[in-house]
Amino acid sequence: MRIPCLSLFLIVITLISCSKNSHGPSQQARSFNGAYTGENLNRVAFPIGGIGAGMLCLDGNGAFSHLSVRNRPDVFNTPFMFAALSVKGIQDGARILEGPVQSWKIFGNPMTGNGMSVFGCPRFEKASFETRFPFATVGLTDRGMPVDVSIEGWSPFIPGDADNSSLPVGGLEYTFKNTGGKELEAVFSFHAENFMRASVPSEWGNQFFGKDSILQMDHGFVLKQKCSPDKPHFEGDFAIFTDEPETSVDYCWFRGGWFDGRTLLWNNISNCNTPANPASTGASGASVYIPVAEGVKVHHLQYGRSIRLGIDDLDQILELQAMFSGNCPGRIPLLNLVKTAQV
Repeated sequence: MRIPCLSLFLIVITLISCSKNSHGPSQQARSFNGAYTGENLNRVAFPIGGIGAGMLCLDGNGAFSHLSVRNRPDVFNTPFMFAALSVKGIQDGARILEGPVQSWKIFGNPMTGNGMSVFGCPRFEKASFETRFPFATVGLTDRGMPVDVSIEGWSPFIPGDADNSSLPVGGLEYTFKNTGGKELEAVFSFHAENFMRASVPSEWGNQFFGKDSILQMDHGFVLKQKCSPDKPHFEGDFAIFTDEPETSVDYCWFRGGWFDGRTLLWNNISNCNTPANPASTGASGASVYIPVAEGVKVHHLQYGRSIRLGIDDLDQILELQAMFSGNCPGRIPLLNLVKTAQV
C-alpha cells in the first residue's frame, strides 16, 4: 500500500525560540543533539521560511506559533491553524496532527479556556522533535491510531544563493506510515482562520477593521485583507492551495454564535466529511480536504502571503503557485523535496 506524503509550502518566515522549560523542579534528561521529547518540547519553536521574510514557527509538538506577517515580530501570535487526519472505520479515529498541548499555551493566552481554541480535541499521544538546520522533523505516535506521522519542516536555505534563500516560502511535509496491518482510508485536512484580518482598538475591545475576505483559487483559497488610504500596512494575503485534483475546499466555515463554527468544523473532521461551501463575504476561515487512500499521488499544499514590503498582489502569488507546483521552468530545485511511505 502506498501512502502519500503531503508537502506544504508556506510563503512566510524566520526565527527560532528554543528555551528550557522552567515550570518544573527538574528537566528531563536529553542527549546532546538528540531528540526532544516530553517536557523538553514545551518551548521548542523552529523557524520556517526565507531570510527576512516574516515569521512562522513549527513547534516541537507539530503546532504553529510566532506568526508574524505584519512587518514586525509577533512572538505570542499562535494562529488558529492546524492539520488533522481522520481514519475511516475506526472509532475515535480523528486526531489533530500535533502532540500534547504545551503548558504555556494552555495558561498563557487570553480566552484559551473559553472555547477560543481546540485544545480539548484529541491529539497524538506522543511527540518527538529533531533538528538539523534548515530541516526539522516532528514524529507523532498514538496507541489508538494505526498510523505514525512524520512532519518535516524546512526553509529555502541555499548557501551562496542569497536571493532564493530570502524567498518568502518554506515547506512542510506530512508523511503517514500505516502500522495497522491492513489497508486504510483516511482524510487529511488543513484548516486556517483568516488571521490576516486586521483589528483596531475600540471601547469594547479590538474590532475587525473590515475589508477582509477569503478568495477562491484553483484547489485552494486566499486569506485576504485589503487596506484603506490611511492604513496601507493592513494589506496582506496568505494563500493555501494544492495540485491534487480530488481536493475539496470549504471557503466558508459555518457562521453562528460563540463557538458554533469551530464545533461544526471538528464534527466535519471527525466524521471524515469534505464540505465544499462556496466563497462568501465575511467568512471567518477555510479548509482544504484531501482523501488519502491507496494509489493517491503525492500532494503539494503551498502557502503564500503578501505584505506591502513583500509580494504586492495576488498575481505574484499565482506565479509562485505555478513555480512550486512544477509548472514553471524557474522551479527551485531545493523545493523538490517529496517523500512517499511504502508499506
